[in-house]
Amino acid sequence: VRTDATVEADSARLGRLFENLFRNAGEHGGRACTVTVADTPVGFAVCDDGPGIDPADRDTVFEPGFSGTADGTGLGLYVVETIASAHGWTVSVADGDAPDADDVSDVSEGLEPWSAATAPGACFEFTLFPGGSERAESTRP
Repeated sequence: VRTDATVEADSARLGRLFENLFRNAGEHGGRACTVTVADTPVGFAVCDDGPGIDPADRDTVFEPGFSGTADGTGLGLYVVETIASAHGWTVSVADGDAPDADDVSDVSEGLEPWSAATAPGACFEFTLFPGGSERAESTRP
């Protein structure tokens, strides 16, 4: 985690959102997969260093039933998008195109700036504050 920022959210649903993203990273990236959570000017990003998501699948990964594995349920990322939407957030997927270090706020002293180099795999970017300046004023559940 590359932040000490806080997000106002339903704790159980937010936990489920992270659980699904972390499980997805492990299932596709293996045991050695590293996941990075960082804040951005408009929200936060959850990125991993796994194999990434095929660009042809980016428009469908959040659809119920989509799975990149033969034994997947196809519900994990659908649940992630549903939880984000319930909070008034949007989520988008980028692959090898994570936010640049200049675009990510490093609010904790002693941490090296987060960069796309630490997360070349899949990156899920959550927009909580479309204007980028409302972080401290969030009142969404």
